Amino acid sequence: MKRSLLITGLTLLSALAGYTAALIGHTWSTAAAQRPARNKGSELMAVDNQVPAVEYRSRRDIAATVTRLIDERQIGTPVIGTAADSYYLMVAHRGERGEAEMHATMDDIFFAHEGTAEVIVGGKMAGKEISAGEWRAPAIEGGRSITLSPGEVLRIPHGTPHQTIPRGKFTYLVVKVRAGS
Repeated sequence: MKRSLLITGLTLLSALAGYTAALIGHTWSTAAAQRPARNKGSELMAVDNQVPAVEYRSRRDIAATVTRLIDERQIGTPVIGTAADSYYLMVAHRGERGEAEMHATMDDIFFAHEGTAEVIVGGKMAGKEISAGEWRAPAIEGGRSITLSPGEVLRIPHGTPHQTIPRGKFTYLVVKVRAGS
C-alpha cells in the first residue's frame, strides 16, 4: 500500500510539474537543471544562486506539519513556495466540515493522502469576500459531490465554489496555481 501510494504520489508530482510549467510558461534549460546544489537542512539551494532554489520536504517534515496543524487547530499551511508565488504546495488536514470557498485567481489541485472526504464542487454560494478574490460561505446550494480517497486527485478551477467535508480525519496536499500566470 505504501509503495503504491508513493508511486502514485511521484506520478502526480511529475504530472503537476509538467502542468505547472505549461501553465506558467517557464522554460527550463538543461544547463540550469544540471547545476550543482548543496543540501541545506530540508531545503536544497542552488550553489551559484542563479537558479531558483529547489525546495524539498521530507516525509518527517510533512508529518510534523500535520501534527502542528492538528495541535494548533489549523486547516493548512504552505510547505513549498508561498501564497505570493504563482503556485505553491500546501499540506491540509480537516477533522470537521470546512466552509464553502471560492478563489477568483487560484486553481486548487487536491491530492488525498489519508482518510476520505466528500468534496462538493460547483453550485452556488451566498458568501462574503474575506479578502481580495477570496470568498467564504457556510455551504453550497446544489453542486456535485465527489468522494476523494487516498491516492486520488481532484482539480478545482478558479471561480468554482467548493467545500470539503471529511469523513473522520482527512489529510491532503493542495497545489495552488494562479490562473493566467
